[in-house]
Amino acid sequence: MATIQQNVAELQQNVADLQQHVEELQQGQPDILERIQYLEDEFSRQNKNNIARAINSMVNCRDILLQPFYGVNGQLIVDFPRCGADIARLTGDEINALLVALGLEVLGSLATRKECFKRYIGFAGGMD
Repeated sequence: MATIQQNVAELQQNVADLQQHVEELQQGQPDILERIQYLEDEFSRQNKNNIARAINSMVNCRDILLQPFYGVNGQLIVDFPRCGADIARLTGDEINALLVALGLEVLGSLATRKECFKRYIGFAGGMD
């Protein structure tokens, strides 16, 4: 009889432990779902930018329209240069804003930052 009572007590403890684990999983579920949503959004943004980069890589003239990119906020970047000639006219503050919107570092001279931007968006046509 003592063995049965011990087994019942162990089963009750196992059930209590299992309930505790279920509660912990349920508490962590919103965080997991949030992370999955972030990854889906990030994948979508990167995929759109990869398509734009591929299209921009075929642009071989400074006056042909570029495909705009999506920023780290998931939105189209405001004031994205319409063509390569627009990139050449960007000021330091304007190129910095574009680099930050893309999640890139803002380093080097103005010419270096423009070159980094052009490489990142796949623009090779009409390089200075």
